[in-house]
Amino acid sequence: MGKYIKTSAVSTEIFTLTELKRYLVWTTSDTTRDDDMTQCIAYATEATEGIMGESLRAHEWAYYMESWVDEVDLLYGPFSAVVITYYDTDNALQTLSSSEYLVVGTFSQVILNGTMPNVYSSRPDAIKIAYTAVPELITDIDTYKTYIRLIAGELFENPVNDKDEIRKIALRIIGQVRSYI
Repeated sequence: MGKYIKTSAVSTEIFTLTELKRYLVWTTSDTTRDDDMTQCIAYATEATEGIMGESLRAHEWAYYMESWVDEVDLLYGPFSAVVITYYDTDNALQTLSSSEYLVVGTFSQVILNGTMPNVYSSRPDAIKIAYTAVPELITDIDTYKTYIRLIAGELFENPVNDKDEIRKIALRIIGQVRSYI
């Protein structure tokens, strides 16, 4: 099993402070709670990304593995610009030729072709698959914005700082919305 790491700063949120104020019927010129609202949007977006397994903000991800596998299902798609690097048996960083792997679709898999080179055995990060999340490729962005709007609104009205509790709230709201779609 590998490990995902976000390797770049997050880009612009897909759901804005102005949109949340409009949803909450909050005067746009009243900035007294802007920081709280912005934090609610960030929590709601992060929870939605985690639950849905898609990146809603453009940033780079890396997936690390100790050894080769035949295929890897990547999270946080849609994605582009896949690059695979590895540490060889001399612990020197190498880049795997793109002819050695196939990217299937924009959302899901990297399939490795044939026999892969040996890797340095004492590294949990011996292999790195780096890719860029491209939210512009998501076709149902309005649905995700609905999730974020409802979750952020709930978090603003009933503040919670515990990540597990935020996830429970997000799961409940996303489940309710999906049952009506």
